[in-house]
Amino acid sequence: MAFKIALNPTFKTSVEVFTKNDKGFFDKSTFSAIFERVDLDELEEIKKLPAVEVVRKKLKGWEGLLDEDNKEVEFSELALSSVLKIPEAVLALQEAYWSSIFKQREKN
Repeated sequence: MAFKIALNPTFKTSVEVFTKNDKGFFDKSTFSAIFERVDLDELEEIKKLPAVEVVRKKLKGWEGLLDEDNKEVEFSELALSSVLKIPEAVLALQEAYWSSIFKQREKN
């Protein structure tokens, strides 16, 4: 596929959140995050920000994020603030964002 200079302003990526369960093991949950792209000038600026601020600034939506009743959570500032209070979610979102920007194709 050819590289295009005109890219969509956002991209979607999978997020894997690992939370410790009551047996001492980790449960894996997944959802899709929609992030805003960054240009090279802004990249240097957001590298200096704490993880929560990077996520708050660049996360523009999600799909497949469920509440305790297994109902889809609509993206909003209030919902985002709730998610950003969960350390495991912030870590997973940060990892998904940075690996989406800097990921190199892995060999088989």
